[in-house]
Amino acid sequence: MANRSVTGVQIRSGETLRGSSTFYDANAAPVYYSRGSLVRVKDNGSGLLTVVGVMLTPDHSATQPNWEIALEGEYEVAKATGAGAAIVGRPLYLDPNTGKATVTPYFPGKIGVVARQALDADNTYLISLDGDSVVERPVLKGVAVFDATAGVAVGTVPLIDGDRIPSGYRILYAWVDVLTTFTSGDDSATIQLKIHGGATIKAALAISDASNYWDAGLGKATVAVNTIASALAAPAGESTIDAVVAVQALTAGKLYVHWIAIPTGA
Repeated sequence: MANRSVTGVQIRSGETLRGSSTFYDANAAPVYYSRGSLVRVKDNGSGLLTVVGVMLTPDHSATQPNWEIALEGEYEVAKATGAGAAIVGRPLYLDPNTGKATVTPYFPGKIGVVARQALDADNTYLISLDGDSVVERPVLKGVAVFDATAGVAVGTVPLIDGDRIPSGYRILYAWVDVLTTFTSGDDSATIQLKIHGGATIKAALAISDASNYWDAGLGKATVAVNTIASALAAPAGESTIDAVVAVQALTAGKLYVHWIAIPTGA
């Protein structure tokens, strides 16, 4: 199940969210939901409003675009395959692959809790939806700059030119845009990107590596992936991203590290 997006969702009214539009998946194909389905909605207009709730409208379709999603209350919802038993009060999440409820953590965080003990053989959970499943700032976005245009000696360089990771957040996803190809004397220098005092974002790799990772190019992948369980935890307090240069000093190069972070309690 891809993230469902609409434009211009209406402000929450009471315990529901209402709109009159078609939902689209990541491939721009229209999506319609039956009553009782879990729905995740992102406002394409601002990108700030994320909603996870239960569809109340019984006949949402191409000819009936009006919809209403419950944000609070108790509802019987389908379990994801293998979701298993759960005691009352256990957090529930939306499985993005199936659109069903699960006890496995997924972004954007807890959507509710189990309201009735569920057995492994049950096909549904009784969920008590969180009223705060509408999150006005579900993620933080930032960028850090590593500029070796004037050369950088072997050592650790805090990327203070850019955004810091606030206390209480961890990186959910990161990618690298190399604006200028990095060089060193014989290109044997290695570069590592990491959270200061914490986890590695990009493992140390030589400029001369066959992957050409440190050559100019956009959208280069890192080790961070889009699941809460694998999010990279930062140590206590505000943190920078560090570049660690080894083997040989750099003589040129510039990159941006883009990151998306979520609260550690998500």
